[in-house]
Amino acid sequence: MRKHFLRVFLLTSVIVLTVTSFVYRSHYTRKKDHLAERIRHDIEIAGNEIADNVFQSGRGLLRISRQIHSDPDFIPSLLERSMRGFIDSRQEIRSIRFLNPEGVEQIRFNRIDDQIISTPVDQLQDKSHRPYFQESLDLQYGEMSLSEISLNREFGELETPYRLVTRFVTPIFCGKGILRGYIVANIDFNSLAYRINQRFGIQEGVYIVRSRDSALYFKDAVYINEQADSITARIGLGSTPQNEVTEINEGLIVSRTALVQKEAFQGRIVQLGIQRLQSNITDTEMFIWIPSESYFGSVHENIMYILLLQTFFVLTAAFFAYRWAKFRVTEEITFSELFKANRLLKESEDKLAEANEELSKRLASQEEEIEDVQRLLTAMFDSSMHFAGIMRPDGTIINVNKKTLDTLGVKKSDAVGKKVWEFEVFGDKDIVKEAMTYAIAKVKSGETVAFETVMFSRTGDKHRVAFSLSPLYNDDGEITHLIPEGSDITALREKDKQLRGVVEQLENRNKQLKEFSHIVSHNVRSPIGNLNLLLDIYDDAESHEERAEIMEKLKQVNSSLNELLEELLETVKILDHDEIESDMNSVGDAIHQAQKLLSRQIEDAEVQFEVNIEHPSEVYYPKVYLSSLLLNLMSNAIKYRSDERRLKIEISTRINEAGECELRFADNGSGIDMKRYGHKVFGLHKTFHRNKPGKGLGLFMTKTQVESSGGSIKVSSKVEEGTTFIVTFQRPVNI
Repeated sequence: MRKHFLRVFLLTSVIVLTVTSFVYRSHYTRKKDHLAERIRHDIEIAGNEIADNVFQSGRGLLRISRQIHSDPDFIPSLLERSMRGFIDSRQEIRSIRFLNPEGVEQIRFNRIDDQIISTPVDQLQDKSHRPYFQESLDLQYGEMSLSEISLNREFGELETPYRLVTRFVTPIFCGKGILRGYIVANIDFNSLAYRINQRFGIQEGVYIVRSRDSALYFKDAVYINEQADSITARIGLGSTPQNEVTEINEGLIVSRTALVQKEAFQGRIVQLGIQRLQSNITDTEMFIWIPSESYFGSVHENIMYILLLQTFFVLTAAFFAYRWAKFRVTEEITFSELFKANRLLKESEDKLAEANEELSKRLASQEEEIEDVQRLLTAMFDSSMHFAGIMRPDGTIINVNKKTLDTLGVKKSDAVGKKVWEFEVFGDKDIVKEAMTYAIAKVKSGETVAFETVMFSRTGDKHRVAFSLSPLYNDDGEITHLIPEGSDITALREKDKQLRGVVEQLENRNKQLKEFSHIVSHNVRSPIGNLNLLLDIYDDAESHEERAEIMEKLKQVNSSLNELLEELLETVKILDHDEIESDMNSVGDAIHQAQKLLSRQIEDAEVQFEVNIEHPSEVYYPKVYLSSLLLNLMSNAIKYRSDERRLKIEISTRINEAGECELRFADNGSGIDMKRYGHKVFGLHKTFHRNKPGKGLGLFMTKTQVESSGGSIKVSSKVEEGTTFIVTFQRPVNI
């Protein structure tokens, strides 16, 4: 018994221990990789957050530089106010100073216990010998210098408690281009690092920074010399590869250099408007250190469960090994008893074989009769020219005829045994299930239900089928099966669709002809009126110079009118063939054309234009519609301008959040009472200024054209403040 027990127990124990150890090893590796990836992600976020705060400070300095540069005269008081406001708004700024071109402080503010203190004149220092000043002498307007992170010094001595800082330097030029000095901002790195710890909560780890001068930021304090060396040696920072995750005796540590951070933020320099950033921050390193106790606890947190599991399996193996050994000893079967039992079994098998042969002959005869009947019924079923099938009352498909299978290109096995709404030839399963459940309930009550549905073949062909669902009764009058039958009416529905398409095409063509007639009557009226006005002025002119000037304007209006007529003629050609198609057209060209056509009105009204259409400069819209749009909006702005102020028109374009092009047209005219007329703004023959003539056609035509080209137009307005139109254009078809 002992021999049998040891053989089974040792074998099963080795297998159990090997398998569980392998499983735990895989689990340990995954946990370690996950922890390494997490701290790599944490240090990247921390570096990005610090860099973002630093660059935001740089943006503030650049804003002060531009403010001073915008004034031709240098005003020290304005600079002093700007510097004080800047340090007050940025908590990470330790001090800010203004140095004259020789490097001597002229203005300085310090942050002391959350108070902003101005440095007296007798305590201002000469900084001309400091490296950050020497490195900034060749900076031009719009350029900045960012120094390496290092220990802060005051009057040549290290500030205590020790503090790590980095300095942003930018030159100050007045509007006349004269260098007035340099602004230097000391950014408190201790404050930024503390904020990172508070915000991101480096879980179970320590955030560490090592500066160029080997100072060490560790647990919200800065250490130098022997203290820094002691911490470096204890943790093992000296042997850690740069920008890698390393497993050491003291735990797990990840490193990231400032050079990597600098390269990752190169794109931010252009966004902030910095023409050039001079920086050599390459020696600063950031670390996240997970101590060994936290590292072991995170990676090996399930070791006790593994040990308990191994113990359980070993005890189980011992139990079954004992049972097996006892069975082998106590249960003995003799050869004679086994031979006798085998002989009796053989006799029973012979008798059973004879009975089975007789039964098989009878079953074969009956199966032949059943098969003959089934072949006849199947032939009749498959010869039908319509879709047909047999279902159980619960919706399960039993059979489908050949017409259905051939038309849809499926096999019988794809349908039989499935619910009818699970048959893949139908569209939305949920909709089909709801409709078929309703139809089956009706049929169970004795009704025959007729309906239409859509079926898809394996090749993707779409078939519209007119179905009927009827009950099948047994001799007792009970419903045993349901019979679905259907006819393919795809061709019939296609002809109906083609007929509707012809009708819709005729309606669209009629709508385009109406739009075109509105364009001709509305857009030509303004230049013709301009011509008549110029001719009247020409007749009243008293000098040859006045007539020559008016004649030149007449030529310009005539040229623009000719261009408009050419575009209208081209539109007539397009209307003769197909719908007006959209294309990429220049917004600037359309603005210039509208300005030419309205040159006289613009001059009389002394209109001031502010145009910003650089991105995008083109929109996907028919050219003739774009010209009509700007002509209508510009003409309305001039016509309904305010008598209290000079008319100002702002035209700009942008890409909105949905990736669509938007055109913004705003004026400071008399405005519209939106509460009273908001629902009528785009109505036909609707006017809202009784003291000024108008036909109420331009905005109606503009909205019709925009929406017919797949776009939209919105308006907002306040009385005596102005009106703003936002036109959204359809995306180009290749986007």
